[in-house]
Amino acid sequence: TDVTLGCVGYGDGGGGCTYNMVERMRRYRKMPGMPEVKIGKVSEFYESAEKVYDELPVWDGEMYYENHRGTFTSQAFVKENNRKGEFLLRDAELLGVLAGGYDKEEIERLWRLLLTNQFHDILPGTSIHEVFENTKKEYAELMQRGNEIKTALLEKLSAPFADENSVVVWNLLPRAVSGAVKVRVPARFTGVKNALSSFISSGNENIVEFIADDVPAVGCKRYYLTDEKSYKGNIASENRLENEFLRVEFAENGDIISIYDKEDGFEALSGAGNVLTISHDKSIHESAWNLENDYKLHMDVLKSAESVTIAENSPVKGVIRVVHRYNNSVITQDITLCSGSKRLDFVTHVVWREREKVLKAQFPADIRARYSTFNVAHGAFERPTFANNQFETAMFECCAHKWVDLSESGRGVALLNNCKYGHDLTENLMRITLMRGPVCPDRYGDIGEQDFIYSFYPHSGEWHSSGAIGEAEKLNQPLFAVYCETGKSKEEGRSFMSVSEDNISLEAVKTAQSGRGVIIRVNETAKKHTSAAVLLPFTASKIYECNMMEEIERELPAGNELRFDIKPFEVKTFLII
Repeated sequence: TDVTLGCVGYGDGGGGCTYNMVERMRRYRKMPGMPEVKIGKVSEFYESAEKVYDELPVWDGEMYYENHRGTFTSQAFVKENNRKGEFLLRDAELLGVLAGGYDKEEIERLWRLLLTNQFHDILPGTSIHEVFENTKKEYAELMQRGNEIKTALLEKLSAPFADENSVVVWNLLPRAVSGAVKVRVPARFTGVKNALSSFISSGNENIVEFIADDVPAVGCKRYYLTDEKSYKGNIASENRLENEFLRVEFAENGDIISIYDKEDGFEALSGAGNVLTISHDKSIHESAWNLENDYKLHMDVLKSAESVTIAENSPVKGVIRVVHRYNNSVITQDITLCSGSKRLDFVTHVVWREREKVLKAQFPADIRARYSTFNVAHGAFERPTFANNQFETAMFECCAHKWVDLSESGRGVALLNNCKYGHDLTENLMRITLMRGPVCPDRYGDIGEQDFIYSFYPHSGEWHSSGAIGEAEKLNQPLFAVYCETGKSKEEGRSFMSVSEDNISLEAVKTAQSGRGVIIRVNETAKKHTSAAVLLPFTASKIYECNMMEEIERELPAGNELRFDIKPFEVKTFLII
């Protein structure tokens, strides 16, 4: 097209044209040699471009923005609450549908609260201090009220499965899940029958943690409490964590020197793993926005841990606690391996007081690949691991949502997280950015206590067939347990909904905006054409495919099953009546 659009207006807050701008455009019209300049609407530009649509070149791939890389990490509490808030409200809506209805207005009020804090200077962490003080209050309200709603719905849904002194475990993912789950119980109970379990007593709280096996898709399973003492586990030893799938060995300073995949028979690391580094992070300007590549010029490696101890060795899991101190900051990591799991979790608590510093964790993978794969919203795409040109050199910090994967033919490793977004991957060195300390525009940015989890997951196959996507889902949407003191139900559990294919995620199950019917939104996650079916929680009299505005596009066969074809990374929305 020979037409170019230039936007005008004062500042970045939506201000209109100033007198000087209008006068400058008037003069451009009369300036010899200048292209024709006129004031118009954005719609007029797109109308002119549409006329030559077939002649326009096509860019296939990422349009990487070579700026503002620090926004992936600045103000860690915002990233954490945004991630957890999205899943919390998704779960509340799903449980509300299963329970026969919910307070739609209240859930929508909480969604608006969450979305308000996705404003373009809040979510990136680039607002002034006063804004984030208000954001903390709104997140606290969101989490408290959202969890109250979710807990009430879980208790209501658990009642038909309750028996005396039982625990009902809930899985809100669309496929069966096994994993560790915690529940508060009366002090007389110390474990769970027919399950690996452990007992934790802290103050007035008595908690049982156990491994729940094969909890049905979008459903529940009942277990019974016991007063029998649990036996000591054998996962953790002085310098090792080991279960049936992984063997993890530690150096004296807390570094990981080996992660051996026992299931697939390969060493996942080519050097020391989970090495923590702290670098200077003094950007040229706008520190909350920008991370410069010169942070790599001097990286302080946290070589000596303050302590390395066995924090837990139960039948459920082994935990080695590594504590690092840097200046006035303390980093405590519970490196955790659960029974029956191939995922190594780094449960991290940071007391952060650094200014203009960046904290990263790095893992050199024993993998050779030209490209790595980054999870983004409703999909994934590849990024180069080698910097062969200026374009690739600029990609020294990239955004990923729940996982990053590096795979060669037959095997690979993935880094998973529950609220971190900044990553860099050079050749075989995988780094995840954990904390920053920006001073502009909030001079107190990120000071305080932060909690997060990232995980290392070795696997066979490549990313789309490795199980990494499912493990990331489990990390972000763990199992929930409800203690039932009374009840006489004979039903031990059931699945309310399920999806036939593992590469289909259940993004939303909620009441339609019109109030009539239920909306189900799905997403293909593994980059392949798929025919799938969703088993519905009720028999539908009408099923329609909609757009995202919930406007009906076509009718589908009704019944207790929703069948559809979906393209790679496609999002589809359905109205069930």
